[in-house]
Amino acid sequence: MKGRHAVITGSLQAGNVGDNALAQAFVNQQRKNYQKLTILGVPNQDLLSLGESIIPPPNMAIGYRFWKGHQQRVQTQKIIKEQMPSGIRHYIWLGGLLGANIYHLKFRYQELHWAFKFCHRLIYYFGDFEPDFNHSTVEKKLINKFNNSNVWIAVRSITAADLLREAGLRQKIYVGVDAALYERYQWWGIPFKRRCKDAGAVAIIVCHYHSEKYLPIWQAAAIAAIKMGMKILWISLCDREDMTLCQKMYQNFSEQYPHHPMEIISEVNGEAKIAEASVCVATRFHAAIFGITSGIPTIAVPYGKKIKRLFQFLKLEDWIADPILNPQKDVDWNFTIYEMFHAALEGKFQVDYTALESSIKAHEEALSDLDIFITN
Repeated sequence: MKGRHAVITGSLQAGNVGDNALAQAFVNQQRKNYQKLTILGVPNQDLLSLGESIIPPPNMAIGYRFWKGHQQRVQTQKIIKEQMPSGIRHYIWLGGLLGANIYHLKFRYQELHWAFKFCHRLIYYFGDFEPDFNHSTVEKKLINKFNNSNVWIAVRSITAADLLREAGLRQKIYVGVDAALYERYQWWGIPFKRRCKDAGAVAIIVCHYHSEKYLPIWQAAAIAAIKMGMKILWISLCDREDMTLCQKMYQNFSEQYPHHPMEIISEVNGEAKIAEASVCVATRFHAAIFGITSGIPTIAVPYGKKIKRLFQFLKLEDWIADPILNPQKDVDWNFTIYEMFHAALEGKFQVDYTALESSIKAHEEALSDLDIFITN
């Protein structure tokens, strides 16, 4: 522990409950290995309770939305170095998604270049990879940066590892599961069972990315809830834009069904409310994890490949409602979602734990090697 300083980064100041859960998991797992932990950004109250060193604005978090400019990078670097001038600093990337968005990727590369000016090692903590079809120049630069740096890399699926190798990554890649999923496995074990009383509600977790594509499914879920007499919970787990979308959905359905019970749930209460639902409709990746690990029948609305990979991994393909694969003109979503709700309430939602059990063992082996990487 002596002299080691972890600098933890993620989308923590944007109300991102998933990244907050990853930060919590890393701190709980690795606190023993560090003399000091610094969390970049403005976390929620759960992270504040950790009592660790937290740098407030200037906001320094991953991704093009939060990259604020040269002066703030210089200021943040200075603050970090002053916290432990002679320390060995490790830069912790929490679970983030590599690839997919070239603009996001560009600023991830810039962030990594910045981080290695004052950090000695990088830990990419159980992330994911969705490559650009043509392996863009920016993607190649980032991969080369990994190849030429002192890094420890773990991803949460075999597919992501294979794609990274295909993209040219030569470093060793560990494969485990999502860190928040693993922590909930530690808490509750498997099989995952319902822990909270069923409140007779449908939890609908939205995502503002290309929301027009997923709107028919959210609407169908709300209509099914109304037909079945279940309360509707509009839940935001990530960006402010998600909360705005929840407010719009709430307003629209309140006007059409003024006497039907429904509620808007903010990020901090999201996981707890999901755990009380009868059915969860998850457009966000960690919403699906929160639902499944709480023993709640969960329908995936995959805005990205990582959600689909999770459901394929758990043999839950029949519980994916994919508007990209099945365009609106080919599917009656009102009928489909209603039938999925019925099947869920009849106990037909069954997770296959075979692959998960194997991956948990691999995850624990990766964590053992991470201890060596950190302390060596």
